[in-house]
Amino acid sequence: LKCAQFVECYGRKGINAEMCGIYEKQQNLHAGKPWYKKTQTQTTKHDDDDGDGDGDDECATQDNIQHDRAWVIRYYPDNELWLIDKRGLRNDDVANAIGHGDVLSPLYVEKWEIHDGQSFAVDECVKIRAIRPKMQ
Repeated sequence: LKCAQFVECYGRKGINAEMCGIYEKQQNLHAGKPWYKKTQTQTTKHDDDDGDGDGDDECATQDNIQHDRAWVIRYYPDNELWLIDKRGLRNDDVANAIGHGDVLSPLYVEKWEIHDGQSFAVDECVKIRAIRPKMQ
């Protein structure tokens, strides 16, 4: 299958913001579709690092940023779902984000539902786009 080698998930703030970042297509197929593994973590500047207590620091702690959770984007054919899952490659419908549709790749998912700690809700800000990696 001809699909983007690298994709970027972006736009999520708050709970599950760790899903944002660069994902690389893996060599093999999973459930007949390409799957992607996160290669980079999107880091954000801490606004409240000065300890002023203004409460505007909404980004993850440094410990969370450094923690490798093996985020993947994968397809689950039983329910025709694209999933963004922090648990790595699985064969179930449990995930942190859900995109509906039997489409070739996650690039074609129009809306993502993100788990907010209690339930799934559409987040219009979350998008996935194809990218070219920057040369080092």
